[in-house]
Amino acid sequence: MPSYELSDCEASHREYPRSFSIPRSELRRALEPGWLVKLVFVLPEPIDGCDAERMWVEVLRPDGSGGFVGRLDNQPYYLKDVNLNDEVAFAPCHVAAIDNTDERRLAPLVGVGVDVLRHDQWPAWVAKVEPTSEYDSGWRIFSEREGLDGATVRALSTSTLFRAWAVTDSAIDVGWNGIFHWDEATCEYVRAGALPDPLDAAANGGLGKLHPRAPDPELGAVVTKRALEQPPLAAQRLPPSKGHDDDSGWCVFVGDESQDYLDDPDNSTVVPLARLLHDYPYIERVLGETKLAMWVWEDERADWKLVPGSTQRPKSKKPKPAKKQPPAKKQPAAKKQPPAKKQPPAKKQPPAKKQPAAKKQPPAKKQPPAKKQPPAKKRR
Repeated sequence: MPSYELSDCEASHREYPRSFSIPRSELRRALEPGWLVKLVFVLPEPIDGCDAERMWVEVLRPDGSGGFVGRLDNQPYYLKDVNLNDEVAFAPCHVAAIDNTDERRLAPLVGVGVDVLRHDQWPAWVAKVEPTSEYDSGWRIFSEREGLDGATVRALSTSTLFRAWAVTDSAIDVGWNGIFHWDEATCEYVRAGALPDPLDAAANGGLGKLHPRAPDPELGAVVTKRALEQPPLAAQRLPPSKGHDDDSGWCVFVGDESQDYLDDPDNSTVVPLARLLHDYPYIERVLGETKLAMWVWEDERADWKLVPGSTQRPKSKKPKPAKKQPPAKKQPAAKKQPPAKKQPPAKKQPPAKKQPAAKKQPPAKKQPPAKKQPPAKKRR
């Protein structure tokens, strides 16, 4: 028996459907020889803080009972009783990802309904339509509510979509087509016949206004702590701090913070843009702007709006890092002092002369007794 166990990825997906995405069950049950699948090998006990190894396995054949036999395509780092090219038996529930060797790349943009993009509603509808440009992948994402009331579409990069809603990659791929609807019972996207009527026009209406490409998500931005707890609706781009190559120049806040709040450096922190894109994907549409100005989100236009003349740097937004002090100059070593001369021993003092004893004082004379006073006369 091998020392490892294969993780049940279906169970993990049910527990964390938004962030732990796995391929749809129809794909995991129809694997073909030559495809690569990612499996999670759980260690008998954690080693150096690691409790599992994720490795690729090449599918060889079905096992006749609904599972598969594959060949390990990686050399384990921690596991010692399994090696590269060893056969591994697994079931569809163990598959965390699939690589079917399709080398075509997905176009960089998808169209997302504002209800999902800005208001964080679950992406219930995923549909492939005819792309409108070379940048358009043709994929559209909508909420359940938008399926009833219609939607406004805004462009978003596929990378940010998958960062914020990893679950959507189980329905979106370069080689797939069709319409998918989220099924709560099975906790996955299942094929649907058509989009609801209110979504048809929005899905086929293009991507709308495009936005500049966002900078490297590993760059940092100064964010108020309130903006880490509720959606930020204001962003200001300032010159990046000199000597800080990881500074994007962006300051992000809710928009109603007082000046006293902004002036207190304890009320802001630096976070990577990747975190903002994960929590608030709509902020991608402003991060590519290059003007040194303030931008605010307007729900009426479902997009960011430039606020003219707002280039003044907030006092507390980008605290300057403390300058490094030059190393202190070495002081010359102190000269050795010659040893102190020995002092001659002190001369002995002659003993003090005895003082004569004090003379005895004569006893005090006795005073005569006080005379008796006559009694006071009585008043009439």
